[in-house]
Amino acid sequence: MKTMLLDAGNTAVKWRIVSPDGPWSDADPRGTIPVDTLRLAEELQDACNAAGGSLSDAAGCCVAPQPVQDAIDQATIAALGRPVRWFSAAARFESPGISLHNGYRDPAQLGADRWHALIGARAARPRGTLLVVSAGTATTVDTLTDDGRFVGGVIAPGIRLMHDSLARGTARLPRADGTYRPHPDNTGDAMQTGIVDAQIGLIERRIGRIRADQAAASARGDDADDRTIHVLLSGGNAELLYKAWADAQACDPAATAVTRSVVPDLVLRGLRVRSTREPPT
Repeated sequence: MKTMLLDAGNTAVKWRIVSPDGPWSDADPRGTIPVDTLRLAEELQDACNAAGGSLSDAAGCCVAPQPVQDAIDQATIAALGRPVRWFSAAARFESPGISLHNGYRDPAQLGADRWHALIGARAARPRGTLLVVSAGTATTVDTLTDDGRFVGGVIAPGIRLMHDSLARGTARLPRADGTYRPHPDNTGDAMQTGIVDAQIGLIERRIGRIRADQAAASARGDDADDRTIHVLLSGGNAELLYKAWADAQACDPAATAVTRSVVPDLVLRGLRVRSTREPPT
């Protein structure tokens, strides 16, 4: 039997139909639906129906407005006879090979998408210090230690929100997409490059924070065997940030202890791990 996984974000609902025990495959049925479409419930119901009798469960997380969550439930009730099993953040998560501790003062305050991206990141890379970057409507950068402690993270406007802010708050800057360039020579490219560099700077600042923590631990005699920081990028702007960051990182001698990779659908990957660990009753 199969499960529909749903990541209901601020601008779109991403879904994927998976076998809980099977491999993560490019052949999995999947799609993205804007949250503002009037046909959200209908399109999701069509996706459920296309899977036929093999689909028996739906699991997801939601940071979208309540009407979006209600529309998704409407679709799965019509197709499967049950609403989505909505997961939120928790104080801890344990699964074979994965042990996470939520370091938020109030663990329930952590966004469900961020928590499940951390689970998905640890499933993708079982060891090491991770910096999990979700680059979407907002950009979040979260730190996961080698022993599975989420120690905290930061939230900033994403690329589109930064563009919108410039267009609304200035008189003569256009609402236009430019191209990322080493030395921009026009306004559109200057805006795009400045915004992308701000996003990369956010990531590099968090790397610096981890480096400071590692140095403090070393001074206490608690030096880790491996000080490599693994940056996992996900979300709609992940590829853009990855490519723009590549040249600058190649020129940085300290970058030898930093790896970076794009891992699509970290939230959905985390949801599969959790929904398998906590099956429907």
